[in-house]
Amino acid sequence: MKLNQTATMKVEFHSGLLRALGTALAILAVYCVGVLAWARYTMLVVAGALILVGLFCGYFIVSTRRERDRAKRVDAAFREVYAQLSPLPVMEISGAYGFPAFKILFCSRPALEAASSRNAAFKSEIGKIYRDYGTRSNPFDADRALLFTYDGQ
Repeated sequence: MKLNQTATMKVEFHSGLLRALGTALAILAVYCVGVLAWARYTMLVVAGALILVGLFCGYFIVSTRRERDRAKRVDAAFREVYAQLSPLPVMEISGAYGFPAFKILFCSRPALEAASSRNAAFKSEIGKIYRDYGTRSNPFDADRALLFTYDGQ
């Protein structure tokens, strides 16, 4: 794998649980609309369906903007922390078990070892960006989310 001089970022945010919940809510709403329509409460059914669809769309818009904002903040932190390195390491973002996962790929082992202080700084920034991610019993942990490696390992 040949590393570029510019940082690359692959964003694959998986919010499957939230989308599945939203889909289930939409299916339930359609089912309720059908049942109530048979019961001749047409105006109430339409109003309820519009409210549910509005809530779902609002939630989708807010969560999408939040993820886009986080992705921009991660990219800015990456560029700020590793700005002095040449060549820049490559960052790949994926998801694992409902949490974001970051892989930072350096061109060689000496480059990885030389950037250890920068890696700690980047880990700290990721922890700040995702501090409110997860649940109380299973919060986001930057130590588990980051993998620092080099090409050929």
